[in-house]
Amino acid sequence: MSYTRDFYGTNYTIPARRETGWATWVSDFLIAIAEKLTGTPQTVDADIALTDIDCSAGHNVTLNLLSNTEITLSNLPEGDRAILFVSQTGSFAITWADTIMWRGGSSPTITSGAGALDILTVFNHPDLGFIGDFAQDYS
Repeated sequence: MSYTRDFYGTNYTIPARRETGWATWVSDFLIAIAEKLTGTPQTVDADIALTDIDCSAGHNVTLNLLSNTEITLSNLPEGDRAILFVSQTGSFAITWADTIMWRGGSSPTITSGAGALDILTVFNHPDLGFIGDFAQDYS
């Protein structure tokens, strides 16, 4: 006998062991768990003045910095995080939304120079809002 359970907002019908489709269900469910733990990757090209990163498309973001831009985050659920791998293509700057609290009290200055890589993590804390941290200069 199968039954239905909710997993992070998605209902899964779980077949009984040895019931037809059980092995496929297990495989699909393990993939869903892995995606929740690691996030779905996405690539965003920041080539305009305002770049919105829609986290519903993925929480692991390769951000190709192609011009100076302001970054905003949307659809990042409370209690979740986004990891941004900022790939520099020149000497472009990022302005961050003032809704992010950064370690040390100010937003990071992105490492300049083609090929430079910075890694930023933004958490959406249920009580404190967006909290940002960063590691820089992986050139």
